[in-house]
Amino acid sequence: MQNVKDIYQDVFEGLGTLGPALHLEVDPEMSPVQLPPRKIPESLKQPLREHLDELVKLEVIERVDYPTDWVSAIVVAPKPNGKIRLCLDPRPLNKALKRCHHPIPTIDDVLPELSNAKVFTKVDCSNGYWQVELDEESSLLTTFNTPFGRFKWQRMPFGISPAGEIFQQRLDQAIDDLDGIRTVADDILVIGNGETMQEAVADHDRKLKELFDRCRAKHIKLNPNKIEFKKTSMPYIGHILTSDGVQADPAKVQAILEMKQPTDVAGVRRILGTVNYLAKFLPHLSQPFDWDKSHDAAFTQIKKLITEPPVLKYYESTKPLIIQCDASDHGLGAALIQEGKPVAFASRALTHAEKQYAQIEKELLAIVYGTERFHQYTYGRPVTVESDHKPLEVIHQKPLSAAPRRLQKMMMRLHQYDLTIVYKKESEMLLADTLSRHHLDNSTDEARSVDSDLDQVDSLEEINEILNCETTTIFQDHTTKDQDLQQVKSFIQSGWPESSKDLSPAITPYFHLRDELTTHEGLVFRGDRVVIPKSLRKQVLNELHAAHQGIASTSRRARETVYWPHLNQELKDHISHCITCDTFNSKQPKEPLIPHEIPKRAWAKIGCDIFEFEKKSYLVTVDYYSNFFE
Repeated sequence: MQNVKDIYQDVFEGLGTLGPALHLEVDPEMSPVQLPPRKIPESLKQPLREHLDELVKLEVIERVDYPTDWVSAIVVAPKPNGKIRLCLDPRPLNKALKRCHHPIPTIDDVLPELSNAKVFTKVDCSNGYWQVELDEESSLLTTFNTPFGRFKWQRMPFGISPAGEIFQQRLDQAIDDLDGIRTVADDILVIGNGETMQEAVADHDRKLKELFDRCRAKHIKLNPNKIEFKKTSMPYIGHILTSDGVQADPAKVQAILEMKQPTDVAGVRRILGTVNYLAKFLPHLSQPFDWDKSHDAAFTQIKKLITEPPVLKYYESTKPLIIQCDASDHGLGAALIQEGKPVAFASRALTHAEKQYAQIEKELLAIVYGTERFHQYTYGRPVTVESDHKPLEVIHQKPLSAAPRRLQKMMMRLHQYDLTIVYKKESEMLLADTLSRHHLDNSTDEARSVDSDLDQVDSLEEINEILNCETTTIFQDHTTKDQDLQQVKSFIQSGWPESSKDLSPAITPYFHLRDELTTHEGLVFRGDRVVIPKSLRKQVLNELHAAHQGIASTSRRARETVYWPHLNQELKDHISHCITCDTFNSKQPKEPLIPHEIPKRAWAKIGCDIFEFEKKSYLVTVDYYSNFFE
């Protein structure tokens, strides 16, 4: 492979140019939206400036210093390696953009080319979307706001709704006439056919050379670090391509086949609920299992029935697609469904850090896991996501900047998908619920969770500055001694009761926020705000109001860093009784209202004002005598 890289070195360097400049079509009925720059934490401003400078140097973005109709916001998140992730939040723009609805390939499209296929190579386009240039009009549509001014994308940005279909269409057009070469998203598959392995390798090498020649001619750039070269088996659209033919991907049913045996009555009921849900697809379900011989054998037989046709369905690109996602205290579960039948199953354990997440974060993590786990099915097409957590249905419809910061990082990962999240009752989520509670023992790398804890670290740094202390030990000590917060921590980690009626009045306010509460390093957080123990609240109030700002400014500062029940009211009381503010604040008594004289005839006295409606300015005139206006 190194020889190939040396020969085609130019194919693996720089930014590509896939086709002519793209023109994005906009629905003329949609009114443009201009969003203000979003607040960026001080610790991220310098990395953001450096990242913007780098993108300008690469000619991926360009500074804008003149008015534009559309202005989107951005979300900035730190990476574990110290760099940042910049994501456009173009939700208002996405509602106006027209889509090309280019089809995404399925396994049926490639089957005719698999006769005598024995060797495969898969290459990845480098910065795929950035290989599509934007024309000037489209570039202006992608203008975004930052603390350092406005910029526009010169290359197709990640996040706009038609991006996936446009890239797939252009890549298909560039190499569609090449025999034995297929594309899915930014992956390009090369198929070597032949009666013998020697013939297949020769055929493969010829096709690979044709592909690299075409990439050179069409200015398509490939990633040298993401090449699977001359493999005898290759995963592709939920199947495994091998020299012996096409096989079902075992990962599709691994979550069911390796499901642990139930250990209690509730576990048995969940398994039976799953089977009953799929009963209409099981023609032999009525045949009795031999329970007298072995419960293990019966359980194995159930799993076998669930993971074979006619229950397990083959994916069809023309049929609606549903992902059912759920999170338990210890695992995630997801099921891909078409026409009520499962297409694939997936589950995994939560990492230690993920177990400390608020329930809303776990449920969103389940959606991210399911969507990315089934990427070959979910990418480039509308997908309905079923979740038993209703707040996610509402949050997903709002702009990314309106979501809690800890959710934004996960929502950014969903931007490339066309998702609609709908709420379903837990009783209607049998597949995902069973998978999340009887999950596989595997879990993701702990480093994946570190990224989600950075907002809490930022909050700790800010509250340390407020209290003029250098460590978080003071918060940990006082939290440990606070009996109410210790009980809250216990509920977060072990689960909340079904109702708040049995809770003490001090705990009840936290019950209504239970989906937002997490623990980290012995502390309790509401989102990225530190929950202050009772013994420190008076000190925090004093420090928050140290600059003697008004109620609005002080409350705004508090909302960014700290929380406890009735915080707003306590702030108002504290400021209203501040002797310093009362002494030095200038008094501004309200001017008394002076009634005007009523005229004795029409048009003797008039009032005028200017207002704007639908981007047009109007002058309104009112006659004081008759109240007639025009």
